[in-house]
Amino acid sequence: MRQNKRNWHMRKHYTKPYIEQALIELLKQYPLNKITISDLVNKAGVSRASFYRNYLDLNQVIEEYIDKILNKEIPVTKNKSTNMKQSICAILTHFYQHREILKILYNNNLLAKMQKTIYQKTFEEIIKLNVFNNKYQPYFFAGATAGFIEGWIINNFQETPEQMTELFIKSLHGYMEVS
Repeated sequence: MRQNKRNWHMRKHYTKPYIEQALIELLKQYPLNKITISDLVNKAGVSRASFYRNYLDLNQVIEEYIDKILNKEIPVTKNKSTNMKQSICAILTHFYQHREILKILYNNNLLAKMQKTIYQKTFEEIIKLNVFNNKYQPYFFAGATAGFIEGWIINNFQETPEQMTELFIKSLHGYMEVS
């Protein structure tokens, strides 16, 4: 019995990446509302039963995938001595590394799902850096960051993360001091 349980866990562990990658590949060609579970499992090479053991629907696949890639620990931001500029650059570099996925998701009108994660990540960093002066300021800057990244996606990531960090900091002048 124990061996079967371990095998099932291993299969589940390997099934999810196949499903996630297949969905991204399909989203390059079709809008989400045109992709069926059958299309997805055929592309992923897994059974429908495997899909439903892991997910309720396609939206859950997308939400978990976004959370996985955008909520990975960013090493620079773990350091307590990190200043705001380093933190902003680390976050933007992380998003830049996933720019192809972000463009695919944006092009499929899945920005709201991305913004939730971007907002959450930004909010956590603002709290960690302790740079706010009222309880609503983290919400304000988290929303601004989500909009800033949306603009970067729309402009096809023309600027480097370092250039975007400088633009972001220039946008903050007059609102807060940045070191």
